[in-house]
Amino acid sequence: MDIVIRNIIDKYKSDKTRLMDMLWGVHNKYNYLPKEAIKILSLGLNMSVIDIEETASFYHFFHLKPAGKYRIYLADTVIAKMNGFYEVLKSLEQETSCLLGSVDETETFGLFAEGVEDWSYMKFPFLKKTWKRRRFCKSWTFR
Repeated sequence: MDIVIRNIIDKYKSDKTRLMDMLWGVHNKYNYLPKEAIKILSLGLNMSVIDIEETASFYHFFHLKPAGKYRIYLADTVIAKMNGFYEVLKSLEQETSCLLGSVDETETFGLFAEGVEDWSYMKFPFLKKTWKRRRFCKSWTFR
């Protein structure tokens, strides 16, 4: 692991402003951020372990423990719960053999919930917007 992490640090020339890129590199390699990798990053960047962990824990897509090769995130907002969240969750739990907030035995799938309060920044390439600055509603149409 040491050589892999050192290569990632070298790729970005030990530039602390590229920490996110380095975290992505580690996360893509291991599907999570192992403690050992964070320690190596902290030494290579002359940063504290806690600074790196705080940065990583701020973003929902970085995981500090194994999260599965394929991570599925469900929006658990009020709107999602009014529009079939529990049915989708039940189906995903059956099909992936893992419970919400966990990883299946083969570490292939991870199933997680994330609260998304402002849908205006979300991109839905398979949907066409037909409303003005309103939240998720029935005026969405499929292309």
